[in-house]
Amino acid sequence: YAPHIGKRWNYGNPPKQNQILSIRPPGFLMKERKVEPLYDGLRKFLMLYPGAKSNLRIEFVGRFHDEPEPPNDLRGVVRFHEFINPDKIWNWLQDGDVFLLVEANLKKGIFFPSKLADYLTGRRYILALSPKEGIAADFLAQGGGIVVAPEDVDGIAHALSEVYQAWKKGVLGNQVPPEEVRNVVSAD
Repeated sequence: YAPHIGKRWNYGNPPKQNQILSIRPPGFLMKERKVEPLYDGLRKFLMLYPGAKSNLRIEFVGRFHDEPEPPNDLRGVVRFHEFINPDKIWNWLQDGDVFLLVEANLKKGIFFPSKLADYLTGRRYILALSPKEGIAADFLAQGGGIVVAPEDVDGIAHALSEVYQAWKKGVLGNQVPPEEVRNVVSAD
C-alpha cells in the first residue's frame, strides 16, 4: 500500500446535490491541527448567512487529541462522530459534498498528506486549511478546491461563503479536481 497514491477503486462517484451541505474531514486531528480558527471562521460566516445553520454541517470522524465537543454556539452545525471502520470511511466521505483538509499552521507545507491523494480521487471540492505555499496549494492551484492558511479566520469565512454559494447555486459538484490532477496520484 502506498499512502500517496489514490487507488482506482477509490475513484469517487460524481457528486450529487444534497439537501444539507456536508463538509467532512476524517482522520486524526493532532494538537497541531487546530480547529479553533475553523470555528471562528464559521462564526463569521454564520453572521453573514444565519440561515445556513439549518443546512450546513461540518462532520468530523476519527481520533482526536482530546475529547471533542463542539462549542455550544456551533452545536448542530459542527458534529463529531465516533470512529468509523476504515473500510467504511470512503462511503461516508462520498455521501458528503466537500472534503476538508486540516493541516498545521506552517510557513510552507512540506508534507504531502496521504488523505490529499484520496481526496483528489474522490471527485469532491476540497477545502484545504493548509499553508498557502506547499503541496496542497500546488495541487489545488489547478482547480477543484481552495486553500486557506490554517489560522486565517477571515479567509476561512470567505472560503465557506464561496463553497456555500456554489452549493446553493447547484454548481459545487462541477468544481472537482480536474482529471489531470487526479491522474498525478493514480496508480498508473
